[in-house]
This record gives sequence, C-alpha cells and structure tokens, in this order.
Amino acid sequence: MRPMRWKRMAVVLAVLLASTSLAQSPANAQTIVPIPNHFDGLDFSFVNQASGKCLDVPKNAARPGVDLIQYTCHHGESQTFERQQGLIVHSASRLCLDIENESQGRGARLQLWECNRTAAQDFVLTNTGFVVSRQRGLCMDVTGSSPYNHAPVIMWDCHRGANQSWTQSFAA
Repeated sequence: MRPMRWKRMAVVLAVLLASTSLAQSPANAQTIVPIPNHFDGLDFSFVNQASGKCLDVPKNAARPGVDLIQYTCHHGESQTFERQQGLIVHSASRLCLDIENESQGRGARLQLWECNRTAAQDFVLTNTGFVVSRQRGLCMDVTGSSPYNHAPVIMWDCHRGANQSWTQSFAA
C-alpha cells in the first residue's frame, strides 16, 4: 500500500475507536438518542425494570419538596407524569421532576418542585429506557436495586443496571 492509504486508514480507525468508546459510555450514550418529542402531553407512568414498580408521589402528597419513591403500580394520580416542553411534569400537581437542592452529586434524591427550567429539571428520556440528567450525566436510579415499596429514587452514576431502566406505560 502507498503511504497515503495508511494515513487514511489510521484516521478512519481512530474515528471508529473514538465513536465506539463514546457510544459505550453510559452518560454519553444516554444523551445521544432521546425519545422524540411527539410524546409530549401524553400521560404515562415510569415502570422500573428491576422491580416492576412505578415512580410514585408518596400518599399522593404532591407538594414542592416531596421526595419520590417507587411503589406498586396502580397508574393513579400519584404515578402519572407527562412531558411538556422538555420538562417531566407530574400530571395532577403540575410540579416538575427535580433533583433535590440542585445537587450535582450522586445519591441526590428526586423530588417534585415548581417548574423553573434549571439544570436540576433538565432530563433526557432515552430510547433505551434511561432517564438522564442532561447537565450532570447521572441516571434515575432505585436505591440499592430495592424490590420494595417506598424505596427512594435517586440520581446515580449510569451503569445500565435494571434498577436504572424505566419503561413509560402510557394511559389507555
């Protein structure tokens, strides 16, 4: 082969290796392929793939600052959310999914809060089932992969575990 072909092959190989490592990085992969916005305005429940339980507002006490948990799915008001203009909104209260105290660290609890479009409310729903903080690169996670009701839902490093994988169950 001529020297120019080797250089081209080296460049192509470098690009392929770089794109593969980006695609395999959980935080990067989650922000690349969001679910299309044509689902905005439709009511749905988040169902955790590890436990089969739903993201829930405890005792339907929807007020700013209430921490979210997982609970047996019943798809009632306490478990119904929708996407609105890039936010994840609790359908009954009109409060937004929010990272507690705008924390940037792992282990921060998810809560409901007045919609304010801060980085604490900027999430990407991926086509692979992850809910990722766009600014922080952390995933919505059921603490310790708990199978139990009332387990806190937090933000944690994306590791692609089933406790971080959520399906959206749309209302009929």
